[in-house]
Amino acid sequence: MQLSVTEWGDPQGPPVVCLHGVTGHGRRFRKLGEERLASYRVVGVDYRGHGFSTWEPPWSVEQHVADLVDTADALGIGAAIWLIAAITFASGLVVAVRMRETLRRPMSSAPQSVESGAVQ
Repeated sequence: MQLSVTEWGDPQGPPVVCLHGVTGHGRRFRKLGEERLASYRVVGVDYRGHGFSTWEPPWSVEQHVADLVDTADALGIGAAIWLIAAITFASGLVVAVRMRETLRRPMSSAPQSVESGAVQ
């Protein structure tokens, strides 16, 4: 499923996909896209359950990843810079990759994860 996105900068520039935190939306990256990265193709994504994207569950990590892959494919984005705004998510992602042999299960403290039953 393609998520709602807002784009700024040079459509032919190298893509930068911007991912917001738990309480955010893709349009939070407007100033970055218009001013600091104007020579890039800056894509602000609204996760499922945020902004103008669908609010239909599921809100699992697996679904978010599938949505992001579908969206990147639909926009013709291959190799890209992925800017992850939430430091806790970025840290958790690095830990999960480094400890993948011993990681039992990823979990999220995001309210929608609890409501959807993703966290038990």
